[in-house]
Amino acid sequence: DNGATVDNILVTEESTDPLITVGSAITGLDYDSGYGPSTSQSTTVSGANLTANIVLSAPTNFEISSDNLSFSSSVSLSPSSGTVSSTTIYARLKSGVSVNNYSGNITCTSTGAVNKTIALSGDVNQVYYVSTTGNNSNNGLSWGNAFLTLTQAISSAVAGSAIYISEGTFSNDAEITINKSLTIKGQSREETIFDG
Repeated sequence: DNGATVDNILVTEESTDPLITVGSAITGLDYDSGYGPSTSQSTTVSGANLTANIVLSAPTNFEISSDNLSFSSSVSLSPSSGTVSSTTIYARLKSGVSVNNYSGNITCTSTGAVNKTIALSGDVNQVYYVSTTGNNSNNGLSWGNAFLTLTQAISSAVAGSAIYISEGTFSNDAEITINKSLTIKGQSREETIFDG
């Protein structure tokens, strides 16, 4: 007897359960109303010990793609010898949805695996229009109903809105105060001119 004893023996076995692994959430899938879809952003999905495809399902108002060209409500990833190596998945907010904030989860499923989700969020921003042929009694919600002045558009817009300004020279806005977060887009430096 050398006085040596063994207290515990730990034996571990590598899991053979099907496993899905997902990347990070995607935020900022935003666009201005009438100018969708949003620019796509990417995340990743992979899998191990799979016996079936990984099926990804997009939430309402979003669409997904594995090639950043063809977008739809679902994508299927086929395993090779039970493995789906890390695959880039693209998501975007669909074109034509109304002004609002949107969120939801891509659901990733495969036979025998625990479902995984990837959170998505984006906004469709209200757009107001300003034109040299506009009128401040209009609602500003289209080029045909544009406001005449940027001041009127700023006053009408809620924070987070966008204001699109036509080409031309605007002389009715001598002093402009912006007191909220807005995106303001003119045609170009040479085409949209404020001469107050």
